Amino acid sequence: MRQVYIESVFVCLLFAIYTVMWAAKRRLQRKRTGADPEVFAQSSSRLQLYMIRVFNVVRIYTLLMIVLHTLEIRFFGFFSRFDPLAALPWKVAGFGIGLAGLAVCLIAQTEMKSSWRVGIDETKDTELVTSGVFQYVRNPTYLGLFILNAGVWLIWPTIAMFIMNFLFIYTLDIQVRCEEDFLQAKFGEKYTDYLKHSKRYLPFIY
Repeated sequence: MRQVYIESVFVCLLFAIYTVMWAAKRRLQRKRTGADPEVFAQSSSRLQLYMIRVFNVVRIYTLLMIVLHTLEIRFFGFFSRFDPLAALPWKVAGFGIGLAGLAVCLIAQTEMKSSWRVGIDETKDTELVTSGVFQYVRNPTYLGLFILNAGVWLIWPTIAMFIMNFLFIYTLDIQVRCEEDFLQAKFGEKYTDYLKHSKRYLPFIY
């Protein structure tokens, strides 16, 4: 099998696992609470409604990247592999890092239990989760997604994927700051104290 197809299989597997994880968690939470955890569309915030469109664009861009990389499209070098990372062992390492990122997502979503949401829930009260991995990182789900994208870039070390990852991380960081502002307003001093003892993404660092 040509290496380009191995790369595509790795990337498709990572995104398939993520999609199944997300769908399973959403279905389980609906069954457990009777409410849909995806609440973006219910928001009264114009920014949150705008973020829906942004995330949809990111999804389309991701699918486009998979197709173009698989077809080995040449477009001004945007899809050319970075030579030092072109060997197969780097692709295997990228796949492993991607799986590690998914594991972090799974742990975070599991520890959030019924408080897990996709978007900001303005209508239902949820608990502030500060135990487990949340003792050290306030946004472990997003951290897992960042790790996943780092793994994908190792599989496809191209300028096009680097741009996609940059836009993805930048977009998620905006969402994270929106969520933190909402939690600050909702939980007040409790959240302020939590900020003092945790980091946004990296334990003990940032």
